[in-house]
Amino acid sequence: MGRRKKTASVEIQIDSAEIGKRAYEKWLARGCIEGYTQQDWFEAETELRAERAACVVAFEVREKKRAEKREEELRLGFKAEQVEIGEPVVDQSLPNLPSGNGLNG
Repeated sequence: MGRRKKTASVEIQIDSAEIGKRAYEKWLARGCIEGYTQQDWFEAETELRAERAACVVAFEVREKKRAEKREEELRLGFKAEQVEIGEPVVDQSLPNLPSGNGLNG
């Protein structure tokens, strides 16, 4: 079985077969030179762990932003998706202003 390590809130699991595959790729990239088995294994495991940790951090940041958005929506009383930014809404019940005042086209 692979080795395990915890990040802030998620346990990262890396399968030994995955580490072995990455270590093998490193060995091939080096030109199949012997004597670096432990180094290749350690580097492979370190790389895989860093890649997974980056994914976990990205996920946690995204979820934190979503939670903050939900809190803001609750505070304001509407969902951000309900607010459409674009052309201003003209209240037809208001009287038209005379042209030339800089407020109308």
